[in-house]
Amino acid sequence: MCPGADRLEIPSGPSALPKRRRRWRLVLACLFVLLAIPVGCYVYLEISSDWDLQQAIAQTDRLDPRWRFADIIADRAVIPDQENPALVVLNVAKLLGPTGFDLGGIENDRLFLRTCRHNTASVNRRSPCCARPSASTRRP
Repeated sequence: MCPGADRLEIPSGPSALPKRRRRWRLVLACLFVLLAIPVGCYVYLEISSDWDLQQAIAQTDRLDPRWRFADIIADRAVIPDQENPALVVLNVAKLLGPTGFDLGGIENDRLFLRTCRHNTASVNRRSPCCARPSASTRRP
């Protein structure tokens, strides 16, 4: 038997846990609180904003029953093709040709420089748009 074994007392109660174990529980509790606060705030804000949105939609439905996009489209007046300006714009767009361009292409550089030379009267002379190309970059 060990000397002094008769004097060995086993502590009981909350102080019975070793300090290391109590420290880990405290650290885990703090981490849980630090994570629970933002998560709780996020959940609260999501629920309250959803509730506010539902209230706004209900109020709008009471004040203007045909406010939804499908209702607005259904209520639009039908314009005959002869009086429809959108068709004229589409025809003009077809006559003007393709509108897409690539900023890296040689053809676009030529078009850009040609446009700048024709618009020199309305553009500031110091504008880089209308600067003359150097001899190395000049194209025929």
